[in-house]
Amino acid sequence: MKTTVLIYKEVDGVRQLVVATKKEWEDILEANRGLPMAERRLFEENTIKEGNEVDRMFIEVSLEDYQKWHREASLRAKRHKNDSEYEVFSLDAPVPDEEESESHEIVPSPLCLEDVAVDNILLSELKNALAAWNPWALEMLDCYLSTNARTCTEELCKKHSLSDRAVQKRKKAFENFVQNFLQ
Repeated sequence: MKTTVLIYKEVDGVRQLVVATKKEWEDILEANRGLPMAERRLFEENTIKEGNEVDRMFIEVSLEDYQKWHREASLRAKRHKNDSEYEVFSLDAPVPDEEESESHEIVPSPLCLEDVAVDNILLSELKNALAAWNPWALEMLDCYLSTNARTCTEELCKKHSLSDRAVQKRKKAFENFVQNFLQ
């Protein structure tokens, strides 16, 4: 593995990046210890893999550039960790020990169409029963399905100029009706 360090130096009165010696690199690392981030000399690391060889390069950068690089490097590392937890394969790949089958033909789907149909029928029957029971019940159901019970109370109070207690009573009656319907 080859490591190259580029640091800023004054060369002929011009500040430019030059290759640092091992001693200069060690001195910078020693000087950085204990310093706050704003006072440190900061470096971004680049790794290049060519065949079996790995080259590392440290380039001196400003605090803003370092923070940007660090954010991106952290995200890349997190994505790499998450991606390594899952195996990716093509659904068009042939399945071993099967004649002329592809994965998409035998991978089970978590979606059960029968359950979806039954749920839709049950919801439709519930809506019909609620409409027959009370005029505000369908609105309450829509509110429950689109938001949560707490924000539902606030919405109904504002919309119908009802007190908190009146909406609470309606909610309790609604919940009892739905529980009895589903049993």
